[in-house]
Amino acid sequence: MRPQGSFAREGFSPPTWQRSAGILLSPGSQPWQKAGVMAAESVKTAPLKQKWYQSSLLLAITIGIPFCIFKYLFGLLSMRAGILYSNHFLLIFGQFVIVWAVIDVLLNVSRIIFHILGKKPLVEFCIIAQIGSIFNRSALFLAVDTLLSFSIICLVLWSGWIKNLDLYESYLWYAATTLNLISISLVNIFSELHLDAEGNTYGQSPT
Repeated sequence: MRPQGSFAREGFSPPTWQRSAGILLSPGSQPWQKAGVMAAESVKTAPLKQKWYQSSLLLAITIGIPFCIFKYLFGLLSMRAGILYSNHFLLIFGQFVIVWAVIDVLLNVSRIIFHILGKKPLVEFCIIAQIGSIFNRSALFLAVDTLLSFSIICLVLWSGWIKNLDLYESYLWYAATTLNLISISLVNIFSELHLDAEGNTYGQSPT
């Protein structure tokens, strides 16, 4: 049996237990066993790689900016209605919505720039989510912004205001709608394909 002093001279602690990658290993563990444990730990602790279709770049271009377009056009229509009917509330409200849309555009552009530079984003996708981050509820506030954006779309359609858009504004609305809806469908498809590739199955009745 090797004397304890020899371990001390060689810089090793007594052969009781050795810790490797956060796991206690017996002194008799083989090198390949220790390497296997370390590899397993690295897999567990490594951050999940973000899917390309979930990146800030794609989300900002296909969802964030189209929502900004809807808000901007809605604000523009509100201002026109305010001028047409001499309604100061609609006029001021439309200006407020346009400022809201511009701020959200700047935030989405910032997210795109951070993504291109490979840096962690310092802002949210919209001002409402940015306010929510103060309370650590940015995801909830982002969902509220999404609800408001879809409500704007429904309001413009059901009110008939959409016919008040000029030719270029109409094409802008159509482009934002197409980009938003098609991208949501494609993201769902890629998400399902990724889950299938990982071996998950759906549509089976519970046993």
